[in-house]
Amino acid sequence: MRYIHCPSGMKIPYIGFGTYTLTKDDIEAVIPLAYRTGYRLFDCAEYYGNESSLGRVIKEYNLPRNHLFLSSKVHPDIRSYEEAKAAIEQSLKDLQIDYLDLLLLHSPTPLDKLDRDHSPYYESNHEVYKAMEEAYKEGKAKYLGVSNFGIDDLKDLLSHSSVKIAVNQIKLHPHHVDQDLLEYCKGKGILVEAYSPLGSGGLLSDPELKEIAATHGVSPAHICLSFVHQLGCLPITMAKEEAYMAANISVPTELSPEELYSLLQ
Repeated sequence: MRYIHCPSGMKIPYIGFGTYTLTKDDIEAVIPLAYRTGYRLFDCAEYYGNESSLGRVIKEYNLPRNHLFLSSKVHPDIRSYEEAKAAIEQSLKDLQIDYLDLLLLHSPTPLDKLDRDHSPYYESNHEVYKAMEEAYKEGKAKYLGVSNFGIDDLKDLLSHSSVKIAVNQIKLHPHHVDQDLLEYCKGKGILVEAYSPLGSGGLLSDPELKEIAATHGVSPAHICLSFVHQLGCLPITMAKEEAYMAANISVPTELSPEELYSLLQ
């Protein structure tokens, strides 16, 4: 497994395996296979409702904790310090672990409010992040981050936090790139993780991606992931079949400046 060495000091696998939408049965079948295929970063969240299943599988298959990079998120509807403290403890209990490698604030607002003014939620973000900072200081989280945060959200939280924001996990894929946000995160030493790097599968039939993929003799999915890597970001992927898992974790293709520019549009 290759790693990214971040300005925060964090050493993190260069690709992650997402657990969003995975059922209990999926977790049982897919996680051991993903581990055998080479994945070490597993991206979880209380919101996904499957952390207890993942914890049981890690224990049942005796997956070595020191070989895993486990990331979780405080539920987006949690808006108070006390609720956040309890949620962090619950995630640790469900996953049957003593610490998280990465703990994220899932959203700057409840998910159904993401397209509205975020400023009414700034104070609650401070409260939740305060609980996360305590978890960090207690050794229950090695690094802290956020998800779905824009520039204004980051500016506000950075001005009210004492523990560095190591990661911002956002939706990112070809033809869906907030270049201003990427530059801002880079300037602050924040690693961007990309969820939905394949556009939830919708990009796999995109004519331009198919043309670029054919030029390189690879799949459109491989081009999507290579694009994310070439932007200096870390993709979070998910597949249920070993062939797709292996293809996703393979060495990225180097895109030409012209191809990269075209996909940025």
